[in-house]
Amino acid sequence: MTLIFPHRLATPIEHLGFTTAVTLAQAGAVTVSARLHLDQLIVSHGHLRG
Repeated sequence: MTLIFPHRLATPIEHLGFTTAVTLAQAGAVTVSARLHLDQLIVSHGHLRG
């Protein structure tokens, strides 16, 4: 995954928004992978819950 950083961000607000978006994207990816791992764990132990 390659992130392209702009050479100059116009305002601190834009910079904050960009940083927040990246942080949320990373957190989302971690949450998804943790959720998938948890689902695999539950299935492998045979404790399937709806």
